[in-house]
Amino acid sequence: MYYDGGRRKSIYLWIVVLVLIIAVLNTPSIRRFKLIRAARIISNNIIFPFKYAGTAIYHGVTSGVGNIIGLRGVQKENEGIKSEISDLKARNLLLEQLGRDNQKLREMLGFRSGYYGSRLLPAEIIGRSGSNWFEVIEMNRGAGDNLSTDTAVINEEGLVGRVFEVSKFSSKVLLITDPSSAVSVIDAVTGDMGILSGNSIGPLTIKYMSASASVKAGDKIITSGMSDIFPKGILVGVVKSVSKKDYDVFQKVEVSPAVNFSRLDKIFAVVK
Repeated sequence: MYYDGGRRKSIYLWIVVLVLIIAVLNTPSIRRFKLIRAARIISNNIIFPFKYAGTAIYHGVTSGVGNIIGLRGVQKENEGIKSEISDLKARNLLLEQLGRDNQKLREMLGFRSGYYGSRLLPAEIIGRSGSNWFEVIEMNRGAGDNLSTDTAVINEEGLVGRVFEVSKFSSKVLLITDPSSAVSVIDAVTGDMGILSGNSIGPLTIKYMSASASVKAGDKIITSGMSDIFPKGILVGVVKSVSKKDYDVFQKVEVSPAVNFSRLDKIFAVVK
């Protein structure tokens, strides 16, 4: 232990002497002598590796610290950007939904403006019944809203059905897709008339349309106005196919409904 302590003191002493020598050699008054200048050069050459190593270590440490600080700054900035992107996506999603709602409202308002002779009572579906979902629905309007049976029900796409049962706060609607439904319709192109009946598992069917009628696929089918239930001109659907035989009195006309009953949401009761 004593030997190690003495050795350390000796090393420290030599370092102090070496530093003093270098300092003396670099003073302006001494640097003019050639011998001293040579000694100064030699001493600088000896000390240079240590100076270089010290400088390299210093720059390496400071550069590393700077890089760490810089990386932390970049990471923080990236987190901020990710947060902003998430916020913008949420806002964009909200704006898209608002845009869809706005478009739907404009379509509804435009649709309602075509029925000046009647009052459209908005309603919401609160239930479905029957052997499947395409026969009967229940809405949140009833006798308390001056609603009565045999009131037509529509939406912005076309004819939905008619009210057949009314209670104080709700009503049941028979959809045109129900097999027991019957609607007097007319081909908007040819003017040919018939009775449209429902089919819960397939397209609607027009019965009693004359075999001589020139109905074709793509024709629009609308309500004829021949009954007191359905006002004239409400879109019912589009002709899907037409078939007849030479000896038939009537032809078979299949119609795709205008209303998408699987996505039925907002509806209107046509109050006279």
